[in-house]
Amino acid sequence: MKAAAALLALLLAGCQTPPPPPPPSPPEPSQAEVVREHLAQLLADTVPACGAVRQYRRQDRLDYRVDCSSGQAFRVRVLADGRVLITPLAP
Repeated sequence: MKAAAALLALLLAGCQTPPPPPPPSPPEPSQAEVVREHLAQLLADTVPACGAVRQYRRQDRLDYRVDCSSGQAFRVRVLADGRVLITPLAP
């Protein structure tokens, strides 16, 4: 009996399949994508007519020139006191 039970346990153990691997996690966004998203959100809150951020260029630390899909351009700066200043520029 004990031999049959041990054999049955071995057979059942061999029939079990391991759980499937977890799905791959999505890739982490690049720093450029994160900056683009943050700039887009800042402009959407202040200047909804901007549309999507077509491109941006860092001019200095926390100081960006942003070109919008609407053709408008803005300077987005974070001041020393934490306020965000958005200034329209010539496209």
